[in-house]
Amino acid sequence: MIEKEILQRALECQKKARAQTEEILARKSLELYNTAQELKKVNQKLECFLEKKNSQLKGIFETINDAYFVSHLDGTGIKMNGLS
Repeated sequence: MIEKEILQRALECQKKARAQTEEILARKSLELYNTAQELKKVNQKLECFLEKKNSQLKGIFETINDAYFVSHLDGTGIKMNGLS
């Protein structure tokens, strides 16, 4: 009889622990999902910002009157503006 009570208490403790664990897991999963959604939004904003800045720089270099030349560190040319 005592062994049965001990086993029942142990089973109840395990059930409570499992319920608590599942609750924590659900809460953390929601936090992770929300964080991922926020990161997607921030990433989209950063991509738009980068695209805008690249467009601005491209416009500057296309309309500049001076010559410019972009190269790798070894001197291999990457890009240069066309001179009129």
